[in-house]
Amino acid sequence: MALALPTDEIHLWQVATDRALSSDQESRLLDLLTAAERARHARFHFARDRRQYLWVHALLRLALSCYIPRPPESWVFVTNAYGKPALSGDGPRFNLSHAEGLVVCALADEVELGVDVERQDRRGDWEALARRWLAAEEQDELEKLPVTERSMAFLRLWTLKEAYAKAVGLGLSLPLDEFAVRVESEGGAVLLRQGRTMTGDWQLEQWRLDEHWLALVASLPSGKARRTVVRRDGGPLLGIS
Repeated sequence: MALALPTDEIHLWQVATDRALSSDQESRLLDLLTAAERARHARFHFARDRRQYLWVHALLRLALSCYIPRPPESWVFVTNAYGKPALSGDGPRFNLSHAEGLVVCALADEVELGVDVERQDRRGDWEALARRWLAAEEQDELEKLPVTERSMAFLRLWTLKEAYAKAVGLGLSLPLDEFAVRVESEGGAVLLRQGRTMTGDWQLEQWRLDEHWLALVASLPSGKARRTVVRRDGGPLLGIS
């Protein structure tokens, strides 16, 4: 498959992991990974965690090879001081995320990317988590909502905040209460306040899927318009019809 990656687009690949692969298909995907990646895959105790790790990393390699004609096993990656991965050498920017039931991979040229996915039925003490992780203005907005709506609203904020922290390259080393986001509609969100060391403009997107919330954050170069997000089914790349 040969694809173009226009500079005004972000391509978001996703695969539902509730479908099965044969042992031969899984072996083929494992062969795409490095020895270090295969070792990390083997360390996961639960089969679902091994599947998510394998699928998302194989998806990245196969997707990259759709845009640049080279063997998927030949891609080499590096990480910054905070663990954000990137290609060694020239090529698209990317970011990965997975949750039980879904893996996603975002790619674009010349912009920083962060993506996060969470299950809608994820359980937790949302009030305690909000007090610990959310900015004051985000907590205020949550408290205005009916109690029955707060857990879902928290998850929406959480996916956006994780995606932003990944996009800026700091991950969870960035205190999540140093910046604030606001959700405006089913797929809309805005950055209300950035961290003290953060600058620039950012594009925030969010989707409610059948069982997940999916958030994407991308840097906006000065004077550039928001990029069109093109969502793609990565199943065929992994051998899933």
